[in-house]
Amino acid sequence: MNWNEISELYETDEDFMYENAILVFDTSSLLKLYFYSTDSAVEILEKCNYHFKDRIFLPNHVKFEYDKNREIIIKKQTLGYQNVFNKNESIGFFAKIIYQKEMIKKTITDTNNAIKNFEQQFGNRQTHPYFSSTFIEEFKTEVNNFTLKLTDIENSKIFSDFEDKLKDEKEARITEITNQIEQDTLKEFIENNFTIGDGYSFPELMDIIREGELRYSASIPPGYMDTEEKQSIQVYGDLIIWKQILKHAQSQSKPVIFVSDDTKEDWNEIIEGEEANKKQKRTDSKRPRYEILLEFKDIVGEKIKKLKLSDFLYELNGQLETKFGSSTISEIKYKSLKEAIEDEAFNFVRALEKEVESTQGNGIKPEDAYEFYEIYNVANLFSIDEISLNDLGGGSYRVEYLAIFDCNIEYDYFEYWGRDDDTKEAVTSPGSNIGASGELLVKIKREIRVEFGEDFYPDIEDEEELYLEIIEDRRDFYESSWEDAFYEEDRYDYY
Repeated sequence: MNWNEISELYETDEDFMYENAILVFDTSSLLKLYFYSTDSAVEILEKCNYHFKDRIFLPNHVKFEYDKNREIIIKKQTLGYQNVFNKNESIGFFAKIIYQKEMIKKTITDTNNAIKNFEQQFGNRQTHPYFSSTFIEEFKTEVNNFTLKLTDIENSKIFSDFEDKLKDEKEARITEITNQIEQDTLKEFIENNFTIGDGYSFPELMDIIREGELRYSASIPPGYMDTEEKQSIQVYGDLIIWKQILKHAQSQSKPVIFVSDDTKEDWNEIIEGEEANKKQKRTDSKRPRYEILLEFKDIVGEKIKKLKLSDFLYELNGQLETKFGSSTISEIKYKSLKEAIEDEAFNFVRALEKEVESTQGNGIKPEDAYEFYEIYNVANLFSIDEISLNDLGGGSYRVEYLAIFDCNIEYDYFEYWGRDDDTKEAVTSPGSNIGASGELLVKIKREIRVEFGEDFYPDIEDEEELYLEIIEDRRDFYESSWEDAFYEEDRYDYY
């Protein structure tokens, strides 16, 4: 088969596929429904079931992985509620409110101290400048009235009552989420309406594993990227799912729409220019590997179309007589935006390494430094630990990243010793060395303007300059003074 024939496998008639193809969900796309509201997730499943009728198939191994991970995904949604009380003031929502209470307390103390200092400095008639006792007493009275109001706020129950109510709300939502484990509307719908395939016997699994060893050694998709992440039979989970899809499609002699949010290179073609980046290869989720298309065509005699959940929902909405409700479409768009932000996160944050380099030297310069020279400064993105997306309304959003940078910085500096009597040039000490090495936890904020196209895909434009803040310094600091070298006895002969 030549490349032109392979290229034709990517071309599918959308109307024909949605009227005739078998709909197959991967584990990743099924579990993603739990991040929608229950009403929207149920509407999505109901629309799928209505349009595809008896053509929805769930490979047995997908059902196995779904059952295995469903509870973990549901419980994962409780983590956001824990951050409300996170002790890290820069992260926790309620902690920021408590911080304001502490600021009120500090304001009262600072104000009272300032009044005392003012009275001591300007209340003595024997020295100038001074102010009349009448003015000082009036001023003290007004300031005392102000601090009394602040004290009333500090001592009020607004903080403690709010904290108690917030804890009750948090527990209610967590209970609501955990109850879904036992009373899972989505699981019930899937089991009642999807055709679930038969599993393989152990000898059949061993045959697939033997084939998988050969395929993976030659990087033949799908599944070879799982060799480092999974163990035992699960290493071949994607291949098992693929075999079950081929078997069912062959028995029905039908094409397949495969909904999967697995974007690794063992399912999708690598985007041109990304081949060199071994750890962060970006792929085109709308272009499955040609080997997959070819194998499906040879075995089934039909075509297969692979889509991410968000892309599938857009196409499905176009096929429906009764479209998705506005609330569900809003959620689909929001999830699409979040995916786009996550997809670009690594490259976006990595581009900020120079800004971290220019920031990480703040506060390192010694007080006695006269001349100060940067000799080494580097920051490399190590990981992105958290990404949050907040809707500000009117098409504006705030994106926050918590990223860890591996940083190193080093300076040479010189102390001022005076000036040469003849030349008047500055005389400095021998060079000393100071630096820091380790990790910096950095918060990055950006505000974006978003417009959604007809395909639900977001067009993102930054509205303001980035805000970058080092919120935790995990570096080791070191300093080597010229005096240390001067007094090393093994380097000098005193006799």
